[in-house]
Amino acid sequence: MARLYTRREARNRKMTFKIFAGMFDFIGTVASAVIIILCVVLLVQLVKWIAGDFDSSFGAMVRMLQEAVVTD
Repeated sequence: MARLYTRREARNRKMTFKIFAGMFDFIGTVASAVIIILCVVLLVQLVKWIAGDFDSSFGAMVRMLQEAVVTD
C-alpha cells in the first residue's frame, strides 16, 4: 500500500528533490565545461603538432615530387 504524506512532508520531500536536482545540474554543467575545455586544448595541441611535424612528414614526399618533375 502506498504511503500517505502530510502536506508538510510532501513539501519538504519536494524541496529535497529540487535541491538534489539543482546540485546535479550544476555538477553536470561544470563537468561539461571541463570536457569542452579539454577537447579544445587537445585540438590546439594537435594543430601545433601537425604544423611542427609537417616538414618531417611531408618533406620526403615533396622532395620526391620535385625530383620527379623535370624542369628545364
